[in-house]
Amino acid sequence: MSRYRSNDLKVGRAFIEKSLDVVRQVIRMQTLPFA
Repeated sequence: MSRYRSNDLKVGRAFIEKSLDVVRQVIRMQTLPFA
């Protein structure tokens, strides 16, 4: 059980980091023309 849980945490963290990178890219693209 604990092994699956830790694996899920790893996947969740990787997914969150990937989504955060996408959000940063979108913000950068939106703020680029103004800058």
